[in-house]
Amino acid sequence: IVHKDCSSIGKQFSQLEHLQFLNLADLTIDESCANTIRQDFFLPIAQNLQSLNLTMADMIWMHPTVYNVFQNLKELDISLAEKFSVCPSLAVDLFMNMPESLETLHMGRWRSDAEILPSCYMNETAIAGLKNLPNLTKLNMRYGDMLFGPKLNASIFSGFRALRFLDIGWCRFSDIEDFAFDNCPSLETLSLDGNPLGPRPIRLCSNSTVCSLHALKLSRATIFADFDEKYAPNKMLRGRSEEHTSELQSRETI
Repeated sequence: IVHKDCSSIGKQFSQLEHLQFLNLADLTIDESCANTIRQDFFLPIAQNLQSLNLTMADMIWMHPTVYNVFQNLKELDISLAEKFSVCPSLAVDLFMNMPESLETLHMGRWRSDAEILPSCYMNETAIAGLKNLPNLTKLNMRYGDMLFGPKLNASIFSGFRALRFLDIGWCRFSDIEDFAFDNCPSLETLSLDGNPLGPRPIRLCSNSTVCSLHALKLSRATIFADFDEKYAPNKMLRGRSEEHTSELQSRETI
């Protein structure tokens, strides 16, 4: 779809009073719209829309406040966003202007063939806006190659109070700061698939009272141990009972 109207996604959409789901993947916006797409661009679909797919859409010309108009948007997909793949931290203003109704955000495959500079890593400041969303329960950042740099710092996800599902698989970080998810009290499912985590013990939470993890995904995470020393998966969650510790040690399948 090549869209040449710089003022609106299309006034005709306002006639679809019951439209709730809209897929605009691969949307291309004409270059003549440079720096002219403002907050009311999505106004014709803003009232009732619940799910919007903008995978691989051309977001270069979009003002960061364009999503503010949505009143009931629950799911947004902005995967393969070229503008932010080169420098993920540029999304700071976009995240500050997300609708409070948002429950699920897909921003997978934010990756580039070019080397990402440390100043462009997704950091605490860049992601801060998402922590203010009271209903955000699912965040998918899968295949964001070097999105966080070589190490996942604890400050990144500290403060996500409602988040229940987080996929940061295949982001190519090789280290996780100790207790990185202590301040994600509602987190139940965490995917670390495909990250080269190596032999260092992973300490995701300091104790079971601050951690609600029910499912941990480590497929192809290349966790390995010295043959002379057992890998202790129980260290991922400290403060477990001796009975639970023995159970984990007996299941050494990682």
